[in-house]
Amino acid sequence: MDTLEGRIPEQIDIMVNEECNARCGMCIQEITYKSGSDSENYFIDAVQNHFRDFYELGGRKVIITGGEPTLRPAIVEKVLQELAKYEDLELVAMYTNGSRLLKERDGKSIAQRLLNAGLQFVNLSVHHYDVDKNNAVFGIEKDDPRDVSAHLRQMFEVQLGDTGGLSPKRLPVVKKGIEYIRENFVDVRPIVDELAERDYLVDENREFQGRKKHETRYQTPDGFNFFISTLEIGTENAKELPYLVIMPNGGLYSTWMGETSRIESLRR
Repeated sequence: MDTLEGRIPEQIDIMVNEECNARCGMCIQEITYKSGSDSENYFIDAVQNHFRDFYELGGRKVIITGGEPTLRPAIVEKVLQELAKYEDLELVAMYTNGSRLLKERDGKSIAQRLLNAGLQFVNLSVHHYDVDKNNAVFGIEKDDPRDVSAHLRQMFEVQLGDTGGLSPKRLPVVKKGIEYIRENFVDVRPIVDELAERDYLVDENREFQGRKKHETRYQTPDGFNFFISTLEIGTENAKELPYLVIMPNGGLYSTWMGETSRIESLRR
């Protein structure tokens, strides 16, 4: 049997839904392929099968995403219960706009329920440190991101980022004085230089399955984690899968480009 070992991405995305309650103007999901959804049981069965193959071929990182995944907390919990069967996963994270993390059910917030189900990291999308400006960009009324972050910090390692992928304001609350360049990028180099100067480096990884990469993790004394990874475009091997995502219809895809990128099995 042919194997993709050494040729799969180190990360797989599990897209639990397509709908989102926010209206971010820069959201890349608005222009990507939508698979539609299948029954919850079919989706969970598909996650079981595809993730088992991914894991056995060497994958150890998973991102839960959407849409806005906290609109479907029960499905997220079931996904996490499946992932909990694999004890040595390096990363189990969820991308969210944070609007529902403080919602309570049975005396526990959604964030607490997901922590209990096995979630390790939260990537909280924040566009601005001012709550009114932040909500204006999202197009919805949200809790103050500082309140959400404070709640999360009691339980998770929190990463501040963006679910859209093309945000003009990335990581604006890490430190005052981040310089915006042509309103499309944030110059993070001064932050990285200062983290290194203060000797906040925790660990780094320079390869995955024999392939060159460079990922570093910094941690400040108050426990804030800051991750930097290299991204090289144009160096992919023709036999490698560039991306993996399990979509809400239960299908496994190598890109977001449509049915032509669907993969029946990682084993074939």
